[in-house]
Amino acid sequence: MLLLSALLVGAAGAWMLLRAAHGRPAVVTFADLPPAPVHEHQEALASARLLRRGIVATLSFTALLVAGLAVTWYGPEKAPQALQVDQSDGVSVCGTVVRAGAGTLVLKTPSGERTVRLDETVGLRPVPSCGPGGQ
Repeated sequence: MLLLSALLVGAAGAWMLLRAAHGRPAVVTFADLPPAPVHEHQEALASARLLRRGIVATLSFTALLVAGLAVTWYGPEKAPQALQVDQSDGVSVCGTVVRAGAGTLVLKTPSGERTVRLDETVGLRPVPSCGPGGQ
């Protein structure tokens, strides 16, 4: 949401700054314009107002962008998914995967690392967390 807000505020700020620098993008006939001093004064006031708003919007864009990136990159780390392993002898082991290979799976459990043989495994399922014993 922060990044989307930054995009919207940045686009609005850019539009306001372009409008302040180049005037209102519109096709008008010369006859429709008010007298030159009045028109120029109105345009100058509008440009000054949009310049102030554009500066505020681009500074807000910068703050939102920095906040969005900080939350995205430096936010809290996602907890690793736990794995519940049911073995053929009826024992269940629950923990996070440390490494796997050569037909074994090493899980980090609350009681330490446990090696589980995959050829003796009858079920694997991800769980949000392990119980107090982890086994």
